[in-house]
Amino acid sequence: MSWEVVFCWIESHPGLASWVQAFGSIAAIIAAMWIASRQARNQVKREKKDAAQTSLAQAGRLYLIAKEYCDTLLNVVEPAQEDDSGLADQIVSVAFSRIINRLNANFDDDLNPARNVQIHILRASLTSIIFILENGRHIDPFERISEIVKLRKLAPALVESCKALVESKH
Repeated sequence: MSWEVVFCWIESHPGLASWVQAFGSIAAIIAAMWIASRQARNQVKREKKDAAQTSLAQAGRLYLIAKEYCDTLLNVVEPAQEDDSGLADQIVSVAFSRIINRLNANFDDDLNPARNVQIHILRASLTSIIFILENGRHIDPFERISEIVKLRKLAPALVESCKALVESKH
């Protein structure tokens, strides 16, 4: 087939250019919709991936804070402290206050329900131990000992539940 035949055929169909333009416009609209849809799907995937990484980082921070609380409680706090001045209790209380400050700073607006349960338990435990340490001389010694022993028993389970959050990637 020679080019002359093609050009003659095109010239004999005067509406052909408008049909080609119409089909081209429709194809361009369909292509633009497909590209926009693909970009939106990719954006959603990126946002989900970023949210998962952020959530994992938050779970990791919570685990480290819980571990620090547990280690300090188990290795530093003695249930039957013999120090009458309360200086040792005050020093440890400051350490726990710093832990609770970090907890509040990192998780003040956390929306993850599983982490919020652990955060609440950790805040309550920290508040209890700080209260016991700062008011140790005004609390019945038996009550002080039993409360610290109770907190010491609960601390490893709290750390394990925070570790499970990291491992489950919530």
